[in-house]
Amino acid sequence: MPEIVRGNLYASITNHLQLAQTVASARRQNFPVEDDPEEEPLFGSSKEIQLYSSLEVGCLNIINALAERLIPVLCRDAIDGSDVWKTVAFTFLDSLVQISRIQRQHRILHLLARGGFLANFCVGLKEADEDLQKVLHPEPQSLNSLFVHESKMALLIRVAQTRPGAERLLAARVLSVLAQCDYIDARPDGSQGYHESDSLFAPSLERWHQLLKPTLQLVVSILMTSGSSNGEAQQQAIEFVLGHRETMRGLLMESGRLSLAHLSELPLIVSICSRVVSKISKDDSITRPSGYGPLHEVIMSLASKTIYSGRWGAVVVPSNDIEMAESRTAPTVFQAKILEATEDMQRALLTYMVTASNATYATMYPLLLPGLLVPREGDANPQPGPVPTVGDAVVALREVMSHLNRSLVEVNSYSAKLLNQDSSGMDELEEVALASLDSVDRLEPYQKRALVFGQLQEMMDQRISDATHYMDSIEELLLLIWRHVDYFINYRSAPVAEPAPEDQKGANGADLDKTARPNLQESRSGWGMSLFSPFRRKADSPAPTVGGQLLGPSVLAASTFPGGSGGDSGGAGGSGGGAASKGARAELLGRSLLTVSALGGKPSLKATEEGQAEAFRSDARVVLEPVLDRLDGLQLPDDIPSLDFRVRTPYLQSFTRRIRALIKIQTGLEDEDE
Repeated sequence: MPEIVRGNLYASITNHLQLAQTVASARRQNFPVEDDPEEEPLFGSSKEIQLYSSLEVGCLNIINALAERLIPVLCRDAIDGSDVWKTVAFTFLDSLVQISRIQRQHRILHLLARGGFLANFCVGLKEADEDLQKVLHPEPQSLNSLFVHESKMALLIRVAQTRPGAERLLAARVLSVLAQCDYIDARPDGSQGYHESDSLFAPSLERWHQLLKPTLQLVVSILMTSGSSNGEAQQQAIEFVLGHRETMRGLLMESGRLSLAHLSELPLIVSICSRVVSKISKDDSITRPSGYGPLHEVIMSLASKTIYSGRWGAVVVPSNDIEMAESRTAPTVFQAKILEATEDMQRALLTYMVTASNATYATMYPLLLPGLLVPREGDANPQPGPVPTVGDAVVALREVMSHLNRSLVEVNSYSAKLLNQDSSGMDELEEVALASLDSVDRLEPYQKRALVFGQLQEMMDQRISDATHYMDSIEELLLLIWRHVDYFINYRSAPVAEPAPEDQKGANGADLDKTARPNLQESRSGWGMSLFSPFRRKADSPAPTVGGQLLGPSVLAASTFPGGSGGDSGGAGGSGGGAASKGARAELLGRSLLTVSALGGKPSLKATEEGQAEAFRSDARVVLEPVLDRLDGLQLPDDIPSLDFRVRTPYLQSFTRRIRALIKIQTGLEDEDE
């Protein structure tokens, strides 16, 4: 059969499979699984399996019967065919892998791996490296390599979304191959504006983002699917990160005018780093200006700028004709995409800080400064520093709580309209639901009404998703605040004796130090990190270091925020010795901004002395009490599974008890001693 005939056959079957899945998806939206008892499950009685229609199952049965002969021919066309049919073949393989996932055997994936085709696709990424770099020329001869790359990466991302697929890709060492690909680092300069060229081709920088984004998505998919316990995945990811460190730093550091593609790549980069940072040696990498350290520095700087709204000076602009048209005809839709990408970045940065601050290590490494400057709502935001402060985290918590309350109000509003469809006025509903839709005037009244309620359901589902993400962010911010407040108050203190004193017990009288630390796996937020290990600073824990030297209490106390007073510079050594000591400390503390960021900014840990610890405790109490009171009054709905109050509320109460126990003014101990 000629190649052109096979290619057209691949395209026809791909369209059929996509149509079958679209019809099945629409059917599932209109007829929930519980109301469709005629659907036969493929295995057992799982409702998840019942989600697939007889049309999809029938298509898969036909494909499985011919797969032994189909897959080798299809893969050879994807490897050795002409560029246009390579693209079609990879797209067809993507559709086959997608529909094959409804069966546990995943026969298509098995055949791809058994024949060595999957490993060949991974090796082919490096073989196509030179052609992909040619695509980035201002006037390339052809963009076929770009189209083949996009279709191949779509297939690999689909494969990586299942655990067996991710394991097979890791066995083919796909991340190590990507670590050696030079097209990732071949970023063109931004001298050619997005809309300033008369060329028929898109700007080189936009084409580079088309190459980079699916690559980052593939790495994230493999890491998320394989899990944090897969050492091979993390080792290959470290190779990828270190191999392209400077490119990632450049993307994270850039400010000013950004494209939407650039903004959407930032959370992907931070997510990759979140998966590898726990495997990076703190002493060997983060505290040195080589290896992983510089990347950690820029991530913390970005976190300081974006931990809450109003401090990041970047402006997102359209980067292609489609985005330009969308920004003009539907500006609210374009702004919604920007907001979504920004919130994804903020969540990724929170996850990174939670992981890097000590998710798996036995000691606590602070990432936040002990500053507690919290502007009142409506006041101007302070300028961001090199790293966030505890006060910044409190402001972010306050902001996320406001977003959550607003989302819950909108969910209740949409839910009331959907439950009272007969009594809802069409004028009001059309204004709410059809504002972004065109050509609705030609619809019949019953069609318009059905469209309105369909739009309302989509809007409510989106608000529920937003509320779930806000709830996850609240949990992470509470964890981050709790760890750092505990660290700054109990820095280098002796281990807490058992049992804990009365003023260290929770609101229900439970001993906090005997109580298991909260586990994010129980919070349903999906971060998958165990937090049972104690994060209280122990007497035998190593002190922070700068340049390989320990920072004792005197050195740490000598460093203050800009505009603050320094520590005691004289001491018993006299004024001359004090000046020399102060100069040595200044030299020690000024060696590397990288080291500063690794420790959470300037190591001005005021809690190194008891009086300073009490001052920090008092300030933290003033700042945190109003936020904790608002959190105690949070009412979660009981009819939304992802916001289940039976799971979420105890988890939040556990954190608020612990934070209140830390910032409580301790006066009872002295009275008992007397």
